[in-house]
Amino acid sequence: MRGLEAASKVARAPGSVKNERGAKCGQCHAAYLLEETELLEPRLLYYELSNAAQKKVLRKLGGLGEVLDGLRLIRQLNIRWIAPDRTESLASLALKLNISAYDASYIQVALAMDAELVTFDERLAAVYRALKRSG
Repeated sequence: MRGLEAASKVARAPGSVKNERGAKCGQCHAAYLLEETELLEPRLLYYELSNAAQKKVLRKLGGLGEVLDGLRLIRQLNIRWIAPDRTESLASLALKLNISAYDASYIQVALAMDAELVTFDERLAAVYRALKRSG
């Protein structure tokens, strides 16, 4: 099984689905630990996580050492970093699906790698499912 864990989407997921979110995270984590799944991420995720770490420090929700340790741990995970296509195809996909280029990069990677898109962003998940059905 291959998985695309859109970790950055977790922060934007509605708070009303905490139990479902926890179950989904647990399933992904267990599959990853059992090496039944591969985590594929657009390279831009690391920049997003770095930005989130910076905000955490600025809002005094964590110290610099703590967030840097977290970023180091992320780099140690067995994540296959995929460069989204930076040509006009990414912009075309975003326009076609009426989503941001950022969100389109996750869909583009999932499609290119024939992977499942795992996200808590229900709108993005629905767009991906519809796209997969339409072939």
